[in-house]
Amino acid sequence: MKKSLIATCTIFSIVLQFAYSQDDKPYRNYSRMQKFNLVAGLDISKPFGSFSDTHSFGLGLNLGVNYRFNKLFSATGKIDFDYYFGKKYGSGYTGSETKYKGLSYLAVNPGIRFDIPATPIFINPEVGIGFSFYDSNSIFEWDSDIFIGYEFAAFRNHQMSMGLGYGCFMKDRSSSDFGFVRTTVDF
Repeated sequence: MKKSLIATCTIFSIVLQFAYSQDDKPYRNYSRMQKFNLVAGLDISKPFGSFSDTHSFGLGLNLGVNYRFNKLFSATGKIDFDYYFGKKYGSGYTGSETKYKGLSYLAVNPGIRFDIPATPIFINPEVGIGFSFYDSNSIFEWDSDIFIGYEFAAFRNHQMSMGLGYGCFMKDRSSSDFGFVRTTVDF
């Protein structure tokens, strides 16, 4: 887990360096000027804890909306689909291994976005519902995540952002935790 966290932070730092070196103009945020934005994004996630025993990593797509109240706060809504790849998990006592199948996960999350003044950084906590699809079963779960993002490029009234997040989905007092890197584009 430490290696993946270090790799994620290193990639994020490299992206931030390129973002700061793009031009000498002062920071301009086009998405903060608009009242309503559609958002599309990609996720790469890494399971933590016991979830990482059975699944290696996840890839996801998300679609969402942002409705701006003022310069600092927005209401958000997101539909997120992720697929977590299964892996072999062995028992130390019996010497046997089990191959876990992939897990599909669909989440619907409302949230609040806070834009830190005079910076391209924002924080976006969300809480909602999720559905896990594994084998032929589907399970209803609670879903939550927090995303800290950095808006690094603007072109033709579209804003790109990238950031790190932590999320979990919960059922019956147990949780499946994961960290993720997300890249989004506002329309």
